[in-house]
Amino acid sequence: MKRDPINPESFYHIYNRSNGKKKIFFNNADFGKFIEILTRAKNQHDVIIDTYCIMPNHYHLLVKLDANSIAMGNFVKSLQISYAKYYNKKYNHTGHVFGGEYKREEVETNDYYEKVKKYILKNPVKAELAKDSKKWPYSGHFQW
Repeated sequence: MKRDPINPESFYHIYNRSNGKKKIFFNNADFGKFIEILTRAKNQHDVIIDTYCIMPNHYHLLVKLDANSIAMGNFVKSLQISYAKYYNKKYNHTGHVFGGEYKREEVETNDYYEKVKKYILKNPVKAELAKDSKKWPYSGHFQW
């Protein structure tokens, strides 16, 4: 599927779920590894990450391309392939870890930006993994 070109002025809500909606983040080491890989991919591909949330079977990112970045797809591909290699080796798994192509939605207005940010941060509360979004250790505003 051909995607619309990236608007370098806009933020994007990027997300993907695991293959079969299965759990792919089991413990602090797995969440930590994904954050480490996310940090590396962010730096390699000149992406600005505003907000993130990593759930047991999916992730959400609110991102914007830096002026020097070439493609959003390269960033996501790097992120997902690197985590899949880690996951497959650690859990002796073969096959896809993520369920198909990532999703992306352009955030065109300030109102929608605020709505998406709240949605991302409230994911753990909605899933009853935390009573307060600030208590979920795998989400927040990216500071690395």
